[in-house]
Amino acid sequence: MKKMHRAACPLALVAVVSLALLPGAAWAQGASVEPAESLVGAEQAGDEAAFAVAEANGAQAEGKEPQEMQPSFEQVLCELESTSAEYTGVAITPQVTVRDGERLLVGGRDYAVSYENNVVPGEASVLIGGLGDYAGFEARVPFAIVKSEGNRIALPGSWQHNGTGWWYAYDDGGYPTSCILEVDGALYRFDSAGYMYAGWYILNGAWQYSYPNGVVPSGWAFVGGSWYYLDPQTGDMRTGWVNDSGTWYFTNSSGAMQTGWLCRFGTWYWLNDSGAMASGWAWIDGSWYLFAEDGEMLTGWQKVDDEWFLLSGSGAMQTGWVLQGETWYYLAGSGVMATGREEVGGSWYAFDDSGAMKTGWVLCDDGWVYAQPSGALQTGWLAKGGWYWLDPEQQGLMVVGIQQIGGAWYKFQDSGRMESSCWFEFEDGRAAHASASGAVDYYAKYDENGDVVLRKENGDSFAGWELLGSSWFHFDENGACDTGWKYLGGAWYYFGADGSMLTGWFKDAGKWYYLASSGGMVTGWHTIDSHYYQFGGDGAMLEAELSATTDMQRQLVAACSAVPTPGPGLCSEWVALVFNRIGQGQLLPNNDYDADDMFYAYCGLDNLSELRVGMIIAVPSHTHTYAGSIWGHICIYVGNNTVMDNIGRIRTMPLDEWLSYYTTTYSPKWGWYNGVPLE
Repeated sequence: MKKMHRAACPLALVAVVSLALLPGAAWAQGASVEPAESLVGAEQAGDEAAFAVAEANGAQAEGKEPQEMQPSFEQVLCELESTSAEYTGVAITPQVTVRDGERLLVGGRDYAVSYENNVVPGEASVLIGGLGDYAGFEARVPFAIVKSEGNRIALPGSWQHNGTGWWYAYDDGGYPTSCILEVDGALYRFDSAGYMYAGWYILNGAWQYSYPNGVVPSGWAFVGGSWYYLDPQTGDMRTGWVNDSGTWYFTNSSGAMQTGWLCRFGTWYWLNDSGAMASGWAWIDGSWYLFAEDGEMLTGWQKVDDEWFLLSGSGAMQTGWVLQGETWYYLAGSGVMATGREEVGGSWYAFDDSGAMKTGWVLCDDGWVYAQPSGALQTGWLAKGGWYWLDPEQQGLMVVGIQQIGGAWYKFQDSGRMESSCWFEFEDGRAAHASASGAVDYYAKYDENGDVVLRKENGDSFAGWELLGSSWFHFDENGACDTGWKYLGGAWYYFGADGSMLTGWFKDAGKWYYLASSGGMVTGWHTIDSHYYQFGGDGAMLEAELSATTDMQRQLVAACSAVPTPGPGLCSEWVALVFNRIGQGQLLPNNDYDADDMFYAYCGLDNLSELRVGMIIAVPSHTHTYAGSIWGHICIYVGNNTVMDNIGRIRTMPLDEWLSYYTTTYSPKWGWYNGVPLE
């Protein structure tokens, strides 16, 4: 006879028995289900090894063939990982360990495992059947499936419906009431009569919610276009601040989650599109804002990662120039406050450690710089009680000692002041002469008396054109340097007091001249640095009338600012409207009198000295637009070397830029509109 072998130790089982009434009249009477518990002990099988031996001996005594003895499994022990398991609604399959003495047996080779009654609360069993060498071995190891008080998983059952609503009927005939249960992985709440809740309802003074299908949300629920937070433990709808997994949210008095700006007791907070409260930096409506860890929006100066930022009263991070009191600060595009030397808009500025912009002489870590009243660091030459060179390659750092600038050599004192009209020596012993401009104009030799004299290396005097150092000189037949204006080889030149030839812009006797790179004085029209200038036969730059001298001129200038654009491509119509505004001229039929027509009709002057405030300036054609190539373009001179025109918007631009831009096919000309001076 085979017996079931016991486990190593007995297991205690806890069974939950539920008695319940179906929904109906009994529910209306307040019937409820009361759990009952009973403890069931497991039986222990006895050992029959001695019986088997005696049976075999008896067969031999009677002269019978002895039967094959049943194998002994005395040392086989079966142990479970736990003596009880919590009810889950699905089959529970605890792991079993089987040993033969010290030997660990292998499942699937030495034994197979099956289960009985392992779903609902009560006594369950693990069945072990031997395989291979252990064929014939059988054991039943009991364990308990229990349903704790807080276990929300429903017992096996099915959904039922009547005219009142839905309920869940247990297979044993009962049903849940006044509780929340998990059915098929979802939570449902049932009222005192056992019916499933749906929609909003109040329990214990708090609002709760179930979806239309009865499922109870845990945490966030989207209802009627808004998010609500239902406490995962109680189901209560939360209002006010809600902390979900370390993130703060805010729900209003109706429970709806808030987004956007929130003001609470004078403190502003930002709740992003997900409702999460912002902390740290946040990009909102085109501006950066900074929030403390508790969500408070910060204002004023704030230090973040050793960098200073300035937040306006609205909280928006400021950038660019900011004036506080009488002190200027600069905040980069990132909002970081500038310190030291910083480049802003193509210019360099100096700031102290507090961020304050400095002016005047400023001592930096690597030397001196000079900040103009605007704060911009001076670069290049600076006249400040003497000449200084502020190196553009070093953000305006003041130089000292012997320096080469623009191909010429200069000597600067330790104070930075340039030396001029003097001799000095290079480290190699060469003698150099600094002209009045400071530039070394020539090198020299010593005569027999030790005096420095201007001579060629062979001792001859200089004559004609000579390049000495980086400057050109012209010597007469006697070897003397020319100075002032000189007419040489069909062109006029100007030589400084030290004899060096000048180039570029030059002012003499209150008039401006321009000397080409060759030194020759220019006349006529010239484009210089993308600007259009006119010079008379004497080389003096011609200028237009600077300001209005008559009431009609002043009225016209005012009308230029008052008359709006009639549209793009209608430059001549705008001009006609401006003059019509002051009662000068008439609007032509269909406004078809174009810029090229006005050019040929009214514009006959090309001498800038004859340009007066209120004159029109036109070209009959230009290459910048298709329309312009056909009808040209026109503007009005409003004084101060400025014009106004219509390009779809009314603009103001410098006269020389307008002339330079539109001089592509024809040279601009000017004259009075309708030929009538504004007197």
